[in-house]
Order: sequence, then structure tokens, then C-alpha cells
Amino acid sequence: MLENLAWFILIPLWCAILVISTRFSGIILQKKHVVLMSCCSVLFPLIYSVLGLYITYKNEPVEMCFSFLSINNLTFSLGLYVDMLSSLVGIVVSLITLIVFLYSAYYMEKEKSFSRYYSLLNLFLVSMLAFVFSPNLFQMLLSWDLIGAFSYLLIGYWYNKPVVSMDSKRVYLINILGDIALFSAFVITSNFVVSMTENISLSSLPLSEINLITSSLLASTTPQMYSVIVILFVVAGIVKSAQFPINSWLINAMSAPTPVSALIHSATLVMAGVFLLLRVFPVVASDMLSVKLIIAIGFITAILTSLAACVQTNIKKALAYSTSAQLGFVFVALGLFNPVAGIIYLLAHAFIKALMFMCAGNVIKLTESKNVMFMGNLRKVLPYTAIAFIVAGLALSGLGFCGFNSKCLISDILINSPSLLLLFGIVGALTTYYVFRLYFLVFEGEKQKNIAYQALPNKKCSIMSLGTLVFIIVCGTFLIPAGRICVFYFINLLILGIVALIYYKKYKLPKIRTLQKIFINGFYINKIYYWGEVYIYRFLSLLMYVFDCYVVGGVEYITKSILFKISACEQKLQSNNVQYYISYGFWILLSVMMVFLVMYMFILNIFGV
Repeated sequence: MLENLAWFILIPLWCAILVISTRFSGIILQKKHVVLMSCCSVLFPLIYSVLGLYITYKNEPVEMCFSFLSINNLTFSLGLYVDMLSSLVGIVVSLITLIVFLYSAYYMEKEKSFSRYYSLLNLFLVSMLAFVFSPNLFQMLLSWDLIGAFSYLLIGYWYNKPVVSMDSKRVYLINILGDIALFSAFVITSNFVVSMTENISLSSLPLSEINLITSSLLASTTPQMYSVIVILFVVAGIVKSAQFPINSWLINAMSAPTPVSALIHSATLVMAGVFLLLRVFPVVASDMLSVKLIIAIGFITAILTSLAACVQTNIKKALAYSTSAQLGFVFVALGLFNPVAGIIYLLAHAFIKALMFMCAGNVIKLTESKNVMFMGNLRKVLPYTAIAFIVAGLALSGLGFCGFNSKCLISDILINSPSLLLLFGIVGALTTYYVFRLYFLVFEGEKQKNIAYQALPNKKCSIMSLGTLVFIIVCGTFLIPAGRICVFYFINLLILGIVALIYYKKYKLPKIRTLQKIFINGFYINKIYYWGEVYIYRFLSLLMYVFDCYVVGGVEYITKSILFKISACEQKLQSNNVQYYISYGFWILLSVMMVFLVMYMFILNIFGV
């Protein structure tokens, strides 16, 4: 059944082609028609993912492939691989995309390039679905690159703004590091596996044979080489999921339209790195060095980005740092050999963070500002948004709904490690603080006199989008198994009460300027990279200058000097005397004959011919 319905995955691609073709053929589609077509196109992969989950729940995964590329004896294939993991992620990606399409009809209604925006979203969705349902690492590599390319186009949607254009390029260039790491890991792994098994069908590294691939790698490589391969996979996941020290690109990506942030920076792009590690988990789990590295990176990212989120004044940057922090917990779950808890937390976080970004979008559209210090008392203007933000905040803090259940699962796997559990509690307390700090600054307090709130148009699409996500988050409470209540739950409640007291009573917290500056700049990670880029660029420029002046210029000077000498000699030979020309011709002929005679003697002596 799934084999016959595989074309459902390609419906968004056809929708994107149709919208683009009408734009270039002179046919003008109304915005409501573009939205309707896009929303309908997402329903097909959503239905396919639901069917896949139903069919593979108690059955074997379904795999379908066709040959795509042949090089000598190697064959690389494309297709679909449907199991519970791909089906669950496909449902989440398709559902959030559908909600974002609906929300974008409200948020982007005044944009002139409406068709381009929806076409790019559809193309991005197809790339993500191709990645999620990949039957092998070859297709994952191709779709991985497409995800990066379309995210670059979406982040740079407002390309006429210099800052946005530069941020989109920076995000794309940083993500290329992950592309290089994944490509290197694929090539090395494929080479060792095919050489060991002498089975060319494994050249694409099919996911159905991941255990065979793992055993072949262990048998054909040294421990050091195996660690290098696994670390390359881990680096690819770290870059794509915005983990330390490559988390700075997610802040630059906040230049994208807010609906794009709600999609690709909560449920798709940042999910790709974790999904890759889930797919190659048997390979990763066999190397303890990489496992310890994953745990360390997860906690370092969670702590540093949580501290940075606590002092941000840009609402989207605060949510971006929060995304990196929460994904750090997923990495910790993987490092502690509990991928199930990581998957559940990842999927719950996708809906929560999508809701928070949409709430931020409503606020930004109303105030035309991202600075929370210029907001206040918006609960009276945006009551539905305030309620939705409270629900998302309680879930993200682990104080209620599906977020409570998923965080209990994470705390359960840390219960035997007091130090890690303490770090988990610290990050949880910081999460509660920065989430409700945003709430009280934006929705409570007094209205700022120096900013005029813009009149909002029809908000039905926005209310429907927020309401759907709130419904999913609340219902997720009954779908996710709940773990044991940790003592940090009560500490988070206390933190919530303290934050409410601070902002209602208008207490001014003491500020350590140096620490605040470090936190608000994200520990200067972005600036360190910028300085590195500047110095590397200067060094390469100097190197190219030296090469151009002394190597290329030297060759040019020598060649020019030789040609001048030859020209001078030829000039002297031009005497207009026929006898001289005959004499020159005789000597040239004699020289040629001597050369041929020497060559003949050489061949005779060497080969005896």
C-alpha cells in the first residue's frame, strides 16, 4: 500500500512548480489560492506519514528503492524507507508545516513576493521529507544539502536588506561545515564497508543494514579510524542542530520571517542533525569517546545558551538560544543510550517552540519591534497570544502539559548521575526564568508610551494556528508517558513565583555589567568566528598577493625577457641578403638532421632496434 502511495511525498514539489510556473507565465494567482493549494499539498505527506505509522507500528519497515547513479561497479539508489521513526517525524514536520502555511497567510499577507515565499516553503518541505524518509545515507546526503540551500533562500527572503542578505550567507557557509563532515563520513564509511564485505549494494549505506555496516566498520578499521568516522557524523549533527561551538549561526538565522523561524528553527532544520545521529546511532554508540563528547557538548550548549537567553532583549534571539539549549538535552539523551526519550523530547519541543515563535510573530507584527524592552501590557491587546504563550512557557519549563512528561523522561535517565542531574536542574531553572521573563516583559506591566501599536487585520488564521498548537500540546500530555516528578519541578515553580514577584513589584535586580555583556553577546562566539574569518581572509589575501607578485609575476617577467632576447636575435637576422637566408636555412636543416641522428642512436642503444 505504501509503495503505491509514494507519490504523495512529491505533491508539495508539484505545488511549488505550479506556483512558480504561473508566476513566470503571466498567470496571476490570488493569495488565497496559493495558500489553499499549499495547505492541500501538505495534507498528502501528512496522510502518508500517518499510514506509515499505522502500518509499521507492529510490522517490519517498508523499503522501496530504484537505481539513481552508477559509477563503474558502484550503484547509488534513491527511494523511501518507512518505519516508526520516519513516520513520527514526518507527521510532526507535515503538521507544523501545515500550521505555518496557515499562519503565513496572516503574517505575510502584505508581501509582494507571496508566491515565491510559498514555493520556497514547499520546496523546503519536500527536501525535509526526502531526508526523513531516506532509505540510505546517500539520499540523506543529497537532501541534507538541499535543506541547507532552501533554508538559505528562506532566511534571505528579504534579500534587498543588506543585513538579512549577509546573515543568510553566513548561515549557509557555516552549515557547509556540516555538509563537508557528512560527505567525508559517507565516503570513508562506504569505502571501508564495500571493501570489507565486497558487496557493492552497500555502497549507498542502506539504513536497513546499519547493523551490518557497523560490524563491517569495526572489523575493517582501527579504533582511531573508527573514532574519526564517528566524530565526523557527530560534527555534522552538531552543526545542523546548532550545538556548541557551532551554535552562533542560529542567531543569524533570526533575520528570516518569523513563520520561517517557527518552521525551520523548531521542527525541521535543527531537527535534521539529531535525526542523522538517530539513524546512525548503532555506529555512534560503538565508540565511547564520541558518546562522551555528545554528552559534554549537550550540557555545555544547554548551560551557555540558557545563560545567554536570560538577558536577551530581542525576543527572537532569546527563543533561538532556547532552541539550542533544549536540543542539548536531546544530545544528552542520545549520549546516555536512551534515544526513545530523546525522540519524545525532540518532537514535543518542536510543537512548543513553533507555538512560541508564532506568539512572537504576533507581537512583532503588532509593535513592529523585536525589542522586549519597548513592549508591555500586550495581554489586553493580544489575549489569545498571551494565553498561548503561557501554555508554551509552562510546557517548555516542564511545569505542565507535554513538556512536563518529556522532561520527566530526561530526568529519569539522569537519576543515577547526581552531577548531570544537577546540571539538568540548573538549566531547567534558567529556562523557567527566561521564558517567564519574556512573558512579563511583553504581556504584563505598563504600555510603553514611545511605541504605537499597529492595527491588526483579520486574525482568524493566526488564532486557528495558535489554537491548533495549544490543542496538540495539551493532548500530548495524555499521549506521552509521564516519569517520576523530580525535586527540580518544585524549584521551577519557585522560580516562576519569584519572577512574577520581581516583575509585579518592579524590583530591580543587581546587574554585573561584565557578565551581562558576555551573556548578551552569546559569550562572543559569533565575534570570535568573525575575527577568525577576518584574520584568515587577510592571511589568504597576503598569500595570494605574494603568489601573484613573485610567482605569477616572476614567470611573466622571465617569459617576457626570453621573448625580448629572441626578438632581438631575429631582428639582427633580418639583413635583406638572400645569401644569408640560404646560409641560415642550411644550418637549420643541418641542426634538425643532427637532432634526428642523435635520437636514432639513442633508441638503437636502448632498445637494440
